[in-house]
Amino acid sequence: MHITPQLTHIALRVKNIEAAVEFYKKYAELEVVAQRQDNKTRVAWLGNSDVKENFVIVLLEMPYSPTDQPSYDHFGLSLPSRKDVDRLAEIARREGVLDFGPKDMGPVAMYLCLVRDPDGNAIEFSCGQEVENVLESQHGDSESAST
Repeated sequence: MHITPQLTHIALRVKNIEAAVEFYKKYAELEVVAQRQDNKTRVAWLGNSDVKENFVIVLLEMPYSPTDQPSYDHFGLSLPSRKDVDRLAEIARREGVLDFGPKDMGPVAMYLCLVRDPDGNAIEFSCGQEVENVLESQHGDSESAST
C-alpha cells in the first residue's frame, strides 16, 4: 500500500512567542488559530482561513542558543505578484530584517526575497514558483531520458 504523506505544519523554536506572532501577522497575514502550554513550553499555531485546514506554522517558545552563522534553512510563502514581493522586501529592509533580494533567480526559484523573523528563522517570499510545474517538468525529463 502506497501512502503519500502531506505536509501539515512547520514548527519553529522562538524565544518570545508574542514577538514571533506579531512578525507572522505582519508579514504573512497569519493569526493564532490555537494555543496551548506543554509543561513550560508555550505553543501557538498560526494560520488563516485560506490555509488553516491544511497547513499551519507552529511556534514553540523555548530557550535555545542561536548559532553564529544564520542558517539558510527556510520555508517559502508564495505571493501573487512581484509587486507584493517588492512591498514586503521594502518593509523588511526598513525594519532591518531583509536578508536577501528581491531578486529574479531564474527558472524554478523565480522572483524572491528572504526575510528573518525575530529569532533569525528565514522565510522566503516568492512570486512565480509553481511547484507543480517544476515537478511535472522534472518527471517529464526523467521519462524522456529513460526512453
